[in-house]
Amino acid sequence: MISKKLQESEIINFYEKELTIHKAIDMFNEIGMENLVERTKGLDEFDIYILDYFFDGIKITNAQQRI
Repeated sequence: MISKKLQESEIINFYEKELTIHKAIDMFNEIGMENLVERTKGLDEFDIYILDYFFDGIKITNAQQRI
């Protein structure tokens, strides 16, 4: 349901043929959690909780960037 809300809010086009999981994760990191929540229509508190957990798993740290 969250991905549908992102699609409908025109945050990320999940139907784009060239979109890979790596590109999608890069886009999420580029957009950022706060910006994503502000721009996405219809998110409830549980959606935001799930997104926060998701962003914790995909965020790039300085240590990971050096590898």
